[in-house]
Amino acid sequence: MELVANVWPVVDESTGLVQRFFMRAYAMESDDNVISTVLQALAPTDFRIARVFKVPERFKITSEHGTMSGAVPIGAFQQNIQAIIEGAYRELECDYAKVQGIDMSSGTPKPVNVVPRFPEDPYTIITSLIETFDGQLLPQMTGSQHDT
Repeated sequence: MELVANVWPVVDESTGLVQRFFMRAYAMESDDNVISTVLQALAPTDFRIARVFKVPERFKITSEHGTMSGAVPIGAFQQNIQAIIEGAYRELECDYAKVQGIDMSSGTPKPVNVVPRFPEDPYTIITSLIETFDGQLLPQMTGSQHDT
C-alpha cells in the first residue's frame, strides 16, 4: 500500500497567482491506470474535503508593487511543485488511524497499524481551481499527472 494524492492549486482569477492549495492523500494498491482513473474521477469535487496548505513563504513574486511572499504564478507552481508541496506530503502522512486493529494472539491486546507513506516518486494528479471574484472555486479538468 502506498499513498497517492490529488493536488488543487487555487489560482486567483484576476492575478493568476497561487497562494494556497488543497491536497488529499489516498491509500491505494493498484496499477497506474486504476490510480489515475480514481484520482481523476475524484478531482472535480474532492477538494471540498481536502486539507488546505499555504504556498511556503520562501516562494516570492516581485513586481513594481513590491515583493509578495507565499505566492507564485500557476506556471511556477507547476514547475516547482515538489518543493512547494513537500511539507504537505509529510503532514498528510500523519493523518492515519493510529489503531487499525487489535492483536490478541499473545493474550495481551496490542494495537495493529500500518503507517502509510508516500513513495519517493508519489503518483499525483494536479487540477487547478480558478477562484472567481465572488469566491467560487471552478475546477479546470485538464488535471495533469505528476510522477514526482
